[in-house]
Amino acid sequence: MNSEIAFHIGDQYENWEFDLEINFDLQKTIANKELYLVYNWVSQQKKFLNYRPHSAKLIYYWDILNTVILNFLNNEQAFYNNLNQRLTKKFNNPIIVNKNEDLIYKFKDEEIEYWSILRNDSIIILYGYSKNLERFYNTLLC
Repeated sequence: MNSEIAFHIGDQYENWEFDLEINFDLQKTIANKELYLVYNWVSQQKKFLNYRPHSAKLIYYWDILNTVILNFLNNEQAFYNNLNQRLTKKFNNPIIVNKNEDLIYKFKDEEIEYWSILRNDSIIILYGYSKNLERFYNTLLC
């Protein structure tokens, strides 16, 4: 298990249940609602690649962690470049796209994808199972 990654995709809900609070606002926006639950992390923020985010949202499918959204209030280009360099060292070269005025670096590690998103007001790390990231980006972050 990689200790530089704050939350590990596939972890059980029971690992963190006392550190989570249901996010009813975002819960309403997930397409088809299926069996996904969105939680806010309410304990001290865990580090991602040695950086502590401002906030974290964990999305579970049934009781398995499926997707994580980390929000960094620092939106400086130097911080974003440094974060992407660290991701490139871990996961090799990214695919770079512009979408909805966001600059996105997409990294892939087997079935898990990591998206590093630069916005006007923040930097977001979105990671989880590849098949769901596009949907959660479109429903929760747009």
